[in-house]
Amino acid sequence: MTKPFTPNDLLRFVYGEMPALEEEAFHAYLLTQPDLFQEYLSIRESMRALDASFKQPSLTAAQVLRKAKKVGLEKV
Repeated sequence: MTKPFTPNDLLRFVYGEMPALEEEAFHAYLLTQPDLFQEYLSIRESMRALDASFKQPSLTAAQVLRKAKKVGLEKV
């Protein structure tokens, strides 16, 4: 009997949080499910867009964080 996969399994697959054998089984299952595969592609595209929009903190923000760390405020 095969394990039924859940929406949570799709996220675990995308983030590489599955053991190798489970990942293999899920990948094979994913290739047989067009709707699930489209959802997978959508999630991957969203991840790429978020990665592309990642910005470094401004110099001012970095300075504020360093100052907070010096005076012990970083754990607030």
